[in-house]
Amino acid sequence: MTPKLSWTDQCNRLYSKANQQLGMVKRNAFFVVDVRKRRALYISLIRSQFEHCSIIWRPTGISLIQKLESVQKRALKWILNEENLSYSSWLNYISKCKNLDLLPLSSRFELNDLLFLHKVIHELIPASCQHILLSSRDKPDFADLTSIVFLWYVPSSQIAN
Repeated sequence: MTPKLSWTDQCNRLYSKANQQLGMVKRNAFFVVDVRKRRALYISLIRSQFEHCSIIWRPTGISLIQKLESVQKRALKWILNEENLSYSSWLNYISKCKNLDLLPLSSRFELNDLLFLHKVIHELIPASCQHILLSSRDKPDFADLTSIVFLWYVPSSQIAN
């Protein structure tokens, strides 16, 4: 993190490390041809790097997100043995992600944020910041993540009693 509270350096280091890991996996697991095993290698060795503490450092700028997504695109090509194809189309990339039961990284970051918020609100983790989200008299019965997202973005003074 820079003095201007930018996580660009962290994202660039992570991008470099993920590229190195993907190259290492491609070189050393060339004999693995099963898609499920390649997917497992990707998830455990490369994507896990992106998810570690992502609720703190996750990129918000489009260029950084696309940069990190490019690593996953190259990994998908390797997993599916389609390294000569282009995944420049967003729809093509999404369909390949669905085929492998993976989320695009941008969606994965958002899901991790929502899961963390859910855990904080329901006191499933020892984080005492629930008072920031709601005052004790405004605590609703959370039925789903939609109400949590609504309450996250709407000040408690604007919520109808």
